[in-house]
Amino acid sequence: MSRTRQALQEQPENAIGDVFREIWAGKFYIAVGLVFGVLAAFAFSASVVPNARAEITFSPANPLTVQRVTPSIPTLSGQYTSEPKSENIDFTRFENSYKGVAVANLLLKNPEITEGLKQDRAFTFSEPKQEWSSEELAEYVAGRVRIDPVGETSLRSFSYYHPNAEFAVTFLQRLHAITDGLLRRDARVQIDQRIKYLNEAMAETYNPEHKRALADLLLEQERMKMMVSIDSNFAANIVVPAAVQPRAQWPDAALVYTLIPLIGAVLGFFVFSIAAAFRRQTVYKPQSASAWFKSDSGNNNARPLTGETKQDLRLDEDEAPAKRAFK
Repeated sequence: MSRTRQALQEQPENAIGDVFREIWAGKFYIAVGLVFGVLAAFAFSASVVPNARAEITFSPANPLTVQRVTPSIPTLSGQYTSEPKSENIDFTRFENSYKGVAVANLLLKNPEITEGLKQDRAFTFSEPKQEWSSEELAEYVAGRVRIDPVGETSLRSFSYYHPNAEFAVTFLQRLHAITDGLLRRDARVQIDQRIKYLNEAMAETYNPEHKRALADLLLEQERMKMMVSIDSNFAANIVVPAAVQPRAQWPDAALVYTLIPLIGAVLGFFVFSIAAAFRRQTVYKPQSASAWFKSDSGNNNARPLTGETKQDLRLDEDEAPAKRAFK
């Protein structure tokens, strides 16, 4: 048992030693791959277009629509009370509406936005897209504008990369304003529809209790309409205005000059492993079984597996008639 345990303990050490010896044997290939990786990183950094990073931070807004009132609940005294329930419905809609086609359609109507989009390209030799549709811009926003939570709070941040720093700030500002405005418009349309319905219901109702309940609901909708009409943010309130970083954030020189040369070194070792395996296969290639039976190989055995020679076989053939006669 002690020998087995010792062998098991020595196995990982031997494996690690073999790996290091293999790496040392392929040091030339690794060095060549590393040099090519550095050259590739330099070429990538020279050809990629530097991008600035703009960011905007916002929080839930408009407490009127955030606090939804649940139906009245009877208490032990027989009175009815309403219990407020906190729901960030409009803010959740904002988080999922900014990348929609409706927002993209309004963005394309702004000449400043369309001109800025024509400057966006990944490399110096690539041609930027000149014509945009609403669907294409919606896909662009979904892929390029990132929304992230700020710690454990309800705050959210938009981040966007673009070669033009001023356009990056403008794009985030317009994106927030259009998304918030669309949600405000939808809420106003819904409130108007409710007010119209309540007015019609009051005109057709003769029960005083029903009229009083409808009047309370109508008063609440009128109050919401007044608050929605105020010129302020509806769903997302800006906490930190859009700003851009002082220097280009992409490409990251430390990442590029570390990752690409490392990939080159790994590829160099991979090429060395393939070449070494091919050499071993060539040196230790097993001899074909048909070579054992070639007549010019110098082997006089007609049956090499039994050791009988051709002469022994001929003697057996000559003695065969005599043996039959003897029998």
